[in-house]
Amino acid sequence: QETEGAYEISNAGELLWFAALVNGDTSYADDITKAEPDADAILTADIDLSGYAWTPIGNYNHKYTGTFDGNGKTISNMKIDVLDRDDVGFFGWLEGTAKDFTLTGEINVQNGKEHIGGVAGSMPEGTMKDVTSEVNIHITGASPHVGGVVGHFGWQGSGQALVEGCVYKGTIDPDQSGDCVGGVVGYLQYGTING
Repeated sequence: QETEGAYEISNAGELLWFAALVNGDTSYADDITKAEPDADAILTADIDLSGYAWTPIGNYNHKYTGTFDGNGKTISNMKIDVLDRDDVGFFGWLEGTAKDFTLTGEINVQNGKEHIGGVAGSMPEGTMKDVTSEVNIHITGASPHVGGVVGHFGWQGSGQALVEGCVYKGTIDPDQSGDCVGGVVGYLQYGTING
């Protein structure tokens, strides 16, 4: 349901549909005819993703530029198993705004994929505010740029990137040393982090 320009999301099915909409996955539902990477969303209830394989919102081809308002809710039990892609998290590629929610779950990474974040894999610009990540990240092989909240943050030549009031309460468990692994942000190039 779309209200005042934002999709109201109240359950797992609607959240999966929103990810498909942003990514332009026209095979997911008949009412998705093209990618809408600037779509806005607001959560109206806590959401449990148990039993679903999560596909990140946004990617290199469809960078998410909308506003995702968690409205103080919790998204629990996100599960991602990564074999063949970079830019992995609840958001794969974030250039918009994500705010005010708690995320729990796990990401399992294999074969040295890069830009892995509990909430956002890649965030070259945009804003993330008041988000708590309780996502546990398990890594097989050396993976560069891994963060509990954001993997790769604030790239040269992009707009200003801001992470503010975000907390990481999970674990990152690599079986080999990786390049740039951090609790909140894995790799900071340009941008601002405020407590």
